[in-house]
Amino acid sequence: MSPSSRRFNQITLVVISILLVTGSGLLIALGPPPDGRGAKPSAPTLGAGTSSHEEAQPADLDSPADALTPANSQAETLNDSEDGQSAQNTRLPAPDRAVSGSGAFPSTRNSRGSPIPGLVTIRNVPVGDSELEAAWKQAAHISCEFIPPNQPFEITRPTPFLTDNDRRQATSRNLTAGMRQHVLSVGLHMSRQDEQSLPALSKLQILDYIHAHYVTIQARVQRDPVTGIVYLHHRPLAATMQFTGPRLTQEFTDTVARSVHDFRSLGLWLRPGEESTAENLRTLVLADRYETGQSISRYTKPKSACELMFIRARVRNENTAPGSRARSDSVRALPNDDTSDLVLHTFVTTKGRQSLHYIAPDSDLHGSQQCGIRALIRITSFAHGAYPTGSVVVGQEVRSSATYSKDKLNGFSRKMGWTGNCFDHLSQLLDAIINKELTAD
Repeated sequence: MSPSSRRFNQITLVVISILLVTGSGLLIALGPPPDGRGAKPSAPTLGAGTSSHEEAQPADLDSPADALTPANSQAETLNDSEDGQSAQNTRLPAPDRAVSGSGAFPSTRNSRGSPIPGLVTIRNVPVGDSELEAAWKQAAHISCEFIPPNQPFEITRPTPFLTDNDRRQATSRNLTAGMRQHVLSVGLHMSRQDEQSLPALSKLQILDYIHAHYVTIQARVQRDPVTGIVYLHHRPLAATMQFTGPRLTQEFTDTVARSVHDFRSLGLWLRPGEESTAENLRTLVLADRYETGQSISRYTKPKSACELMFIRARVRNENTAPGSRARSDSVRALPNDDTSDLVLHTFVTTKGRQSLHYIAPDSDLHGSQQCGIRALIRITSFAHGAYPTGSVVVGQEVRSSATYSKDKLNGFSRKMGWTGNCFDHLSQLLDAIINKELTAD
């Protein structure tokens, strides 16, 4: 056997040994674990020329790569249905390239400014009620992917495995290393009435857990392997954290997992005609649906609300003047191969997308009151009459540093000479807010 063959076999054995290592699960504090996957089976994917006549089911958050249907061009217009619930007229064009379910794209040698394949993009932000509802349902396969327990709060240097799904996909795909960064904290609380209705056997345990934990929504950050320019991936991440103690991720309970599943990615925003190059892939659009109150009776569904969330990535001191078109030579690579100079800005809408909130940066979190979003949850089902197995979000409070009405945003858009509504120039609009070009309400 030649020296090169022996070396190849040694490397192969090392790789196999690494792939066989798996983390042991922890006992979930509340109720039975979400079967190791964190959600229900994934919904059927929609390809070009196909349509869905059934409501999308919650996706398996660790589903294999083939369960994803990415699109490198904008989704076709979502037609309003009579009740705003059906997505049967919704279509997505066929993908140019399959994408790994782990959220990492296959490594390719891209020249400067060439498009990056395998990413879900969006060119029109859905703002109508039924339009957004349909987009949210279709995005069931791009809900937040769970970060395993006992991991650091953030990973700011490239690593090949950010989730268990990354590790599983490593044997079949050549994945690009990624990083992850916190963008939003979500605290949980319950109404006094719902607290009083909890089972006596587990009431204190449930409330202690809710008061001691929060959810971190995180963005997956990747780097063009040739230019070094960083960009966002379309698939978001989520982890459970404790307000006090070691800053290590915790095991998800089934109750929290179902709530987090409602945060879904609609894709990376691009202007019409704009290519999916790294410097343009810096604005992520997500949607979150929650119930707004109890149903009138057991025969009717409770009303729901759907809101948008935007994540805007910027490198410190780069040129992002409002009204200017992003240029490749103005977007630099990060130094030291990390995200220390990358700043992620988070925005959420409320009141049916009539208000846009610039989320205040998290400082020291000691309770749900300091979180960017404080979600009011209701536990809907119990196992053995004591342990939560289902829950819904019935309301939200937003902690923002600035709030802008849609009328003000549209007025600024007209002042800048932009056509269409304010969200048709999403990245420029968010940059103008970050640059303090707009006066808050």
